[in-house]
Amino acid sequence: MRFVTTAIVTALLLAGCVGGTVDTTTTAAADTTTTTSVATTLPETTTLPETTTTAPIVTDQFPVYLFFDGFPVEPGPYLAPVARSGSVEIGDALAALLVGPTDVERETGLSSAVPEGTTLLGVDVVDGTALVDLSAEFESGGGSLSVLGRVAQVVYTATWFDEVDAVEFLIDGVAVDVLTGEGLIVDRPQTRADYVDLLPAVFVDEPFWGSAVVSPVALSGIAIADSGLIRFVVVDADGLIVAEGDLTTLAGERDEFAVTIDIPDLPHPGLGSIIVFEVATDGTQRHVLEYPLTIME
Repeated sequence: MRFVTTAIVTALLLAGCVGGTVDTTTTAAADTTTTTSVATTLPETTTLPETTTTAPIVTDQFPVYLFFDGFPVEPGPYLAPVARSGSVEIGDALAALLVGPTDVERETGLSSAVPEGTTLLGVDVVDGTALVDLSAEFESGGGSLSVLGRVAQVVYTATWFDEVDAVEFLIDGVAVDVLTGEGLIVDRPQTRADYVDLLPAVFVDEPFWGSAVVSPVALSGIAIADSGLIRFVVVDADGLIVAEGDLTTLAGERDEFAVTIDIPDLPHPGLGSIIVFEVATDGTQRHVLEYPLTIME
């Protein structure tokens, strides 16, 4: 195992990453049996939240989509799926979204554009479209980016469920074509594609920020990478690399990716993270994204 550092990862990439044929979906995780050990710390991009000794139940997790501030070179804010546990139902997920981030999550830079006091009055799914009824507070306050953001949060949270492709909005039981205040037009079902500009260049949709995971771990998302090469690194509670590998996307185009990561048995499971980034043609790391995870046995 190795400790993860920007210098080490970059050196590995320079040694092994060159241009070639693009494969849009899968790749095998790299060999994780290397035993070199380097005493150092996580990359400077790392800001992991505090955690408790009790991890959420892995099988009862769902995401709510909040915003994170990003990193100094790419300040955001960007959408991120943040783990919640409980009944995996669309109504429960939307209600959890309206509660917003926890105090600990706020300390790590997570936020919500949904106005305080907004309540869910009802949700019904008809032919793949979720009819989401929200209280009038949903339209209050904020500028155009805030209104755009809160709509995107609802759309992404609702469409995480397989039965939902799009969202129509109601306010106090009345269907609306325009959200007042900033005049955002919502006169047709809203889809994820309408809000891709609120995603980071490398967007991880699974695993969720702060989720509890067991091996094998499904990694999926969407990225726009000039090189077409994306690298992932999983770090355990001791700061050691426990899994890593590459996957390819269509160069210069927004493209989906998916891979399954095998994590070996860990002597000390606990709070770790997954780091995903583009490997530029010169071997440097771009669009570094990191989510905290609780890695369980």
